[in-house]
Amino acid sequence: MRQLAHTASVVGDNDRKAWQCTKGKLSAHWFMKELNTSRCSATLKAAYHRQSVGGDQGDSTSSTGAVAVLGDTCDPSPPYQAQGAAMAVEDGATLGILLGKFSRAHPNQKATGTQISDLFGFYEILRKKRTTVNVEGSIENQVLYHMEDGPGEDARDKAFANVN
Repeated sequence: MRQLAHTASVVGDNDRKAWQCTKGKLSAHWFMKELNTSRCSATLKAAYHRQSVGGDQGDSTSSTGAVAVLGDTCDPSPPYQAQGAAMAVEDGATLGILLGKFSRAHPNQKATGTQISDLFGFYEILRKKRTTVNVEGSIENQVLYHMEDGPGEDARDKAFANVN
């Protein structure tokens, strides 16, 4: 059986909390006004999970059973830290090391789905702290670099001007 995996990115409001929900709880009316196509509507209705870039990663997951995702697919973050590709490489390296260690520990054994699922769960545990730090840092940079006009912005600009 073939399944389609599709990721769609949409620029909308900046309310991260409003963006996080499971299937059926997020109205796509504003999206449909912009694109107004039945294909987009069908894609959104079929979505299992929607999450904002840089949203609360507290309950996000990188694996389900014997399937794992990496990079921005599991830990989307705003582009203000320029770490998206680096995080994907780190995720891939972590998965490679874990799978390699398993293969060396069990050279004549084919991994079961449960073993792979457990290994991917360990991958999530290993990566969670690092990816959370990256997402939070990116959000901090967004606030710093996109300050509204006012005293805070003036103080920031003066501090930047004094950096050698």
